Amino acid sequence: MIQQSMEILTFINNNIADHDLPLVKGRSGNKGSYNLRLNSFDEYQWTVLSPFFSRGNRGTVRFYPLDDKTILPFIEDSSRDANIEDEEDFQGGHGSISQVKIYSSHYDFHDIPETYGSESTFAVKRLHSRNREMFSREVDALKRLSGQKHIVPLLATFEHKNSYHLIFPWANANLRRYWAMFPNPWTDKGYGLWVARQCKGMAQGLSIIHEPPNEQSDDYSYEYALEPNRGREPERNKAYGRHGDIKPENILWFRDDPSSGLGILEIADFGLTRFHQKQSRSNISPVGMGNSPTYRAPEFDMPDGLLSRSYDIWALGCLYLEFITWYFLGSDGVTQFSTSRETKCNDLSADDCYFELSGSRETSNICSKVKPSVIREGRRGGG
Repeated sequence: MIQQSMEILTFINNNIADHDLPLVKGRSGNKGSYNLRLNSFDEYQWTVLSPFFSRGNRGTVRFYPLDDKTILPFIEDSSRDANIEDEEDFQGGHGSISQVKIYSSHYDFHDIPETYGSESTFAVKRLHSRNREMFSREVDALKRLSGQKHIVPLLATFEHKNSYHLIFPWANANLRRYWAMFPNPWTDKGYGLWVARQCKGMAQGLSIIHEPPNEQSDDYSYEYALEPNRGREPERNKAYGRHGDIKPENILWFRDDPSSGLGILEIADFGLTRFHQKQSRSNISPVGMGNSPTYRAPEFDMPDGLLSRSYDIWALGCLYLEFITWYFLGSDGVTQFSTSRETKCNDLSADDCYFELSGSRETSNICSKVKPSVIREGRRGGG
């Protein structure tokens, strides 16, 4: 409206206000300065339409369908953190993570402990897939688990420029990076108790994933920020979950935790998480399912193997053993433990999983057993 102040009366007389924005430019036969003014208005109106991110009633996760012209309220937007060197921290199988700083007047997540001390810094995950079903699956998994300790909270979601995005609190590191940051941990009683409590917390978090509370699983639809009534109808059947990708890279460390001066570990990345009814929770074929080779369970390699929640428990047990190895032997000990598990696949690769198979695939007479190096490591840690 610069240099067009007289036109303000036209807007007032037609009851057009800020809440009517954005205005859509119609077809016009006008040329010259008038058309130039229309184009200018169409462009500049987006500078005052940057979204405000928040949760809905009772902590509902909101979905913001944004126009491609929307200007996101990100002061800083970087796919890399100067303190983290591993590209894996930012590129996953299902999405890429950006560290963003959101302008303070454009969000309100004051009730989320993980955001305390974040200095307006958040993690935005952009999904590689543009498939709505894939997006809904991950959001639904996170919504079921909303508010549970040791599970990273989903703050908001949005669609922008044909890509789906999820907003999370920004973690200081994942567990793999945490081990590298502190290569020689303290072995005093207090720190040992913290490690034990985090292990317990991860088990409790995984248990909640496996059997979500009824009050959460009965209503996990997410709210449309602009059209709250468009949420899906709640599902009523009891569901049983499986994370599907437990590994150190998917355990996040938040330094600022009100209950501990050492921080808290939380389970993240629900791209492979699935929920099933009771009848099918243990009858899932691994064919076509993603996995992390190191932490996969034996049934993934077995003929006619079926995946169940025990797949997660195996992976968590592997993670525990690495965690304890780090606590007693440092990050070098974790590296040496991985090397001791390696089995040559070919001249170019090796497999450092925790089991080995024996028998014949031709006769389907195959059995699995824990690798001897794993047993030795367990005895060393326990001794």
